[in-house]
Amino acid sequence: PLDTSTHGVFSFGSLLISASCSAYVFAMYGFARKKPPRLALILTPLLLGASELVWADNFLARGLCANLLIGLQLAFAAWPLLRHVHDVSPQLRWVVSASFLLSALATLARFAELVFAPADLPDLRVAEPVNAMAFLVNHANLLFGNLGIALMHRERTRAEADRLSTRDPLTELLNRRSITALVDRE
Repeated sequence: PLDTSTHGVFSFGSLLISASCSAYVFAMYGFARKKPPRLALILTPLLLGASELVWADNFLARGLCANLLIGLQLAFAAWPLLRHVHDVSPQLRWVVSASFLLSALATLARFAELVFAPADLPDLRVAEPVNAMAFLVNHANLLFGNLGIALMHRERTRAEADRLSTRDPLTELLNRRSITALVDRE
């Protein structure tokens, strides 16, 4: 049976997870050099907070709302990398995007389990298959997602440093050292 004694912990935890997902969305849009949709960044935590107030005594409704909103937020975090980033290696983009999308799928699997088998769902602290899978995938997302993000930043910074070392910053023409190396090669 569902354990409804975790109200305070669950609601606060869901709000923190939603806020961190909003931070991921903001960071991914920033990396893509696109302006993030500000309403989307605050709307999900606000909706989640409102659902916690409206369904304070209904664990199932709160769980449905939290898993659906957070799953969609995680999928939304992958969007700018897939759509707008083209100056880093596709492998890194796909690793980070896949980590967000797998995490979204694991969270939406919890949503589906709540929809189709709410009576069979044990307490969230029990290591049943969907709980364990969601826990492991979301932690792998933290590891691979953050590592991939750091590597993408490193790759972009290295490319910018290479460009600055071969070009004049004002005119964007090749600098003397680059021209000399080019002439020597020819």
